[in-house]
Formats: sequence, C-alpha cells, structure tokens
Amino acid sequence: GLSLAVAVFLLPFLERNFLTQALYEVRFDQAKEDYGLADNEVFLNLTQTPRVQCFYRCSMDCRCSAFQMFKDTDCQLLSSSRAEVTLQRMPGYTYYDIIPWKGSCPIDVTDCCEQKPCLHGGTCEPPTGADDPTIRFRCLCRKGYGGNRCQYRIGCPGYLDIVTSRANGIYTLVNPNTREPFQVYCRFDYAGPSVLFSTTLIQSYALQNVSQISPFTQGAPINENDVNFQAWRLSKANIEVLTMFALRWMVSCDFEKTGWSGPVDLLQAKLTQFDILEDANAVSKCVNVQRMTIRGETCQNCQIPVTQTASYPFHVNTDRA
Repeated sequence: GLSLAVAVFLLPFLERNFLTQALYEVRFDQAKEDYGLADNEVFLNLTQTPRVQCFYRCSMDCRCSAFQMFKDTDCQLLSSSRAEVTLQRMPGYTYYDIIPWKGSCPIDVTDCCEQKPCLHGGTCEPPTGADDPTIRFRCLCRKGYGGNRCQYRIGCPGYLDIVTSRANGIYTLVNPNTREPFQVYCRFDYAGPSVLFSTTLIQSYALQNVSQISPFTQGAPINENDVNFQAWRLSKANIEVLTMFALRWMVSCDFEKTGWSGPVDLLQAKLTQFDILEDANAVSKCVNVQRMTIRGETCQNCQIPVTQTASYPFHVNTDRA
C-alpha cells in the first residue's frame, strides 16, 4: 500500500531500471530524448528533482501515465502517455514511459480506483488486459464529460448541473481528442417539471450566406471562433465529439428571434435514421423523422426527403415532403 516505507528498489536483473512498491518500472535506456508532451498534459511540476525521484512520484500517483525531465533537473508528471497523445519535438526534454512490472512481490499493489481519480461523477474501472500497459484506470464519464479523468466538459450536458433553463448562451467545451477548447451555443429547457435537458447549435446561417455552407461530411467550419447566427459552423472534428452522446438532430428557423417560444418551422430526427456526418450520397432520401412542422404542415413519425451529397449541403426538400 501507500504506507510502505521502502520507496524505490534497484533491480539487479534489470540494469539501470527502477521499480516502486506500486509495481511499475521505468526503462531509462528506452527514453525519448528531445521529445515530450505539451504543457496541457502536465499536471504537476517538480523542480530540482532527479529522474529516479520523478519516477517514484509518478508511479505512486494514479493520475500519472508517464513523466518527462527537462535538462535532468526539472520533473513533469503527465496525465497522458505517448499511447494516447503523439510526442512532440521538444529540445532539452526527455520522455519516459512507466510500465507495469511483470514480476511478483509480496506487497499490496495500489488500486488506482481507491484514489478516486475520476471527476464530475465519473465511475472508475480497473484497466483490462487489452488496455495499453501505461493506462492505470479507466473512467466512465457522465454525459457531457470526457477526458481520461472526465476532467473536460465536452458537450452542453456537462453544464446541466450549474445552469437553469434561462441560461441559454455561448459556452466553452473541450475536444478530448485534441485537448483544444471550442465554443458553442447551448440551449437549456425542461422536459417535464424537473428534467433539464440541452441542445447544442452546430450550424447557423442567414439565407444570403447559404453559399458558404458545405455538407456536414466535410471538415468545413465557418467562423468557428465567433459563434453567431448569420454564418457559423463547427468543424467536423468538434461535431463528432458532440455525437458521442447526442441522440438526435434538429433543424429550425429563426431561433435567434423566437427562441422556439412560439410557432416555428422545426424538424427532428434520430441520428440512427440519418447520420449527418457520414451520409454523403443522399438525394431526396426518405428519412423517418420524429416530428416536423414546415409552413403550417405538421406530422409525427413520418418520412421526409433529405439531400446531402459531396456537392450539396444538408437540406430538406420541402416542396416534395
């Protein structure tokens, strides 16, 4: 356990390698010189710390997947390893993997889930045999959260704990794959007396800007860093993050003016019925929709023709519906 007095052992049968009571080892001869991970992967900086002590601190902290040294004096503990994030050229740095030791030892092995590493209500699970050996635990995140510790809000549902139905507006999310922040417009409303839900804007444009619009199958963001209703769209990579937990898509008109508070044209369908990110060969394709209101005509659980090709952006052929 963590209370054992012996911290670091030099293994005579593994030259210049070290082992801690957490049963992880580091192979110094396999270090990557002049490579490392960016600052957003560093969760702890330790100055004037030799690499053996740096390894010890990493192995005993379940948040640590790898570590790196700067000029052999400054230690940085990393929340990810090169199995998850590509190493960058970083002169002066040396990157080290920590890997589970294959031998046996008559001491308790630290269960990382006991350290409760998962944030925002995430559930911790031990790694499986199929996992990369540098992965020490897995977090099952609640809807709207992501990252190896559920540390990122990756969708509007991640804000449901701290907002009300009157909190519509621009919010910052993080793409867990790139670790880069991006902004979206979130709308919050109640489904019944006590269930708060969210919808996320992925595209908006005025009719005069329709020529800027591309199919969702293409990575063609518009003014992505300036959320607005006149000419804006998320990148495909960021939309893909949202579809990890989204169930349906919705198309509407004049939301900026009405906020859906009155009669408005609306179309809603499940992603399983039409995948807006993948279907690039739809020409007046009949799609089952959950509900539709267009120019005074309404229906539920009906079919409408949808078009999206490599040349034509997503749209509904209302004259044929």
